[in-house]
Amino acid sequence: MLIDGEHLYPAPKNGLRPAPPRDLKRHPRKAFAPCIVHLVWTGGVEQILPGEIMWVGKDRVQVRWPSRPGGDFDRITWLPKRDVRTSWKYRA
Repeated sequence: MLIDGEHLYPAPKNGLRPAPPRDLKRHPRKAFAPCIVHLVWTGGVEQILPGEIMWVGKDRVQVRWPSRPGGDFDRITWLPKRDVRTSWKYRA
């Protein structure tokens, strides 16, 4: 969907409101820290993507992630800390 020449994408179901400014901290690194992002979409579809940590709150993290595979990190979302990892162990 386009509005004023910009794409509007659906938000993941596990997305949160921004953290209060008093709770925000930059990630310890100066640049954005690489991470793995777990997104949950409508219908229970889950997706794991590469991302970058931007801000850290008490219980949530702001991350950038690509809207399409191999694309630029053009989406920004607040997620619960449990859905943002620096490594991921898969169990079948």
